[in-house]
Amino acid sequence: MQSFKLDTNDLSTWNGIGLTLYGKSDIGPDKSYIATKWFVFVFLPLIPLGSYRVLPGETEVTALGGRTNYQMVKTTINKKQILKTYLIGWGIGVALIVAIRLYL
Repeated sequence: MQSFKLDTNDLSTWNGIGLTLYGKSDIGPDKSYIATKWFVFVFLPLIPLGSYRVLPGETEVTALGGRTNYQMVKTTINKKQILKTYLIGWGIGVALIVAIRLYL
C-alpha cells in the first residue's frame, strides 16, 4: 500500500472542475474511513481515480482557525461506493436541472 500525506493542492476544484473526495464508508474505530478520489465537472462525479483510507491526523490551530492534516492510504477500488456516488451525485444533479427548468 502507498501512504502519503494529503496535500490540499492535490484535492481542489476551480468553478466546480477538479479533484475531490466523495464518500465516507467503512468507518474504523480510529475514525478512519474509505473515500474515493474523483475528477468532477460542475461538482458532478465523472471519473473515479482511486479509493483511499483517510486517517485523521494532528490539528493545527492558528489565529484564523484550525486545520486538520490527514493521511491517505491507497486501497482497492470500492465499487459499491463508486456506484452510490454516481447515483446520488447524478440523481441530485438531474433533479436540480429538472426543478430549474420547471420553475423558470
